[in-house]
Amino acid sequence: MNDQSLRFVVGKARAVSGMSHAWLLWKSPDGWLILDATNYSAPIELSRVGPNEFIPQYSYTASGKFVHLRVTERMRGPTRNTAITPERDSKSREDGA
Repeated sequence: MNDQSLRFVVGKARAVSGMSHAWLLWKSPDGWLILDATNYSAPIELSRVGPNEFIPQYSYTASGKFVHLRVTERMRGPTRNTAITPERDSKSREDGA
């Protein structure tokens, strides 16, 4: 895709899931989209995802690696985007990645 806004995310597809899942997060011209070819045939608008779905633990971008700590608490906040947007999650960034 050659797009700097693309993120590879590893986490839980659902809060009750016992295994990890991976998906792409992409900032399209119309907003953030989840691209999960494993479970869905079409992109999912991030704004339509509930607080117990697509819970990030790690994400990777062209500029680095991010660890999402205590994500569940932050996802209860006013917007879902704050939980997985590295620009707003600077405390979780690992140096040297």
